[in-house]
Amino acid sequence: MIDIQLFRHFLNKNNHPKILLLQKLFLCLPKQKTKTMKKKNDFTIIKITSETAYLKDSNDNYYAMEYWYMDKSELRDYANIDPTETYLDEDGDVCYEYDDDLWDVDEDIIESYINDYDKEYIDEEYTGDNDGVVFKIHDGDDWDDELQILLGNKK
Repeated sequence: MIDIQLFRHFLNKNNHPKILLLQKLFLCLPKQKTKTMKKKNDFTIIKITSETAYLKDSNDNYYAMEYWYMDKSELRDYANIDPTETYLDEDGDVCYEYDDDLWDVDEDIIESYINDYDKEYIDEEYTGDNDGVVFKIHDGDDWDDELQILLGNKK
């Protein structure tokens, strides 16, 4: 894999016509997000299972986020994957195609997604249709029972 910053520097310093075309294509690529972004929340990740991430905020409130059925396209920026195909459409716009079967969602991707999650968009209740949305866990609900088992506080 190439160093993105070095490649951007190279493109910005050259005026050859082929380089200018590369520059146009490259600079239109979606920007990659990194883990150094400022967090939009005060979550601490307690546990990430194969389907759900469990979180805690600075006020000792607990939250969960189901991601198993989440559309992988929503996680592409956090996975730092490249398009499988890049082309110009009939209007001259750059188009990208991705093969989401070529990569797996892992804990690092979920951690990056959660770090970038805006706490303003938390659901107060689990609705069953919360994939990719952080929702609050309430004392005594099914999510609380599962969390307590994961934490070793309950059997």
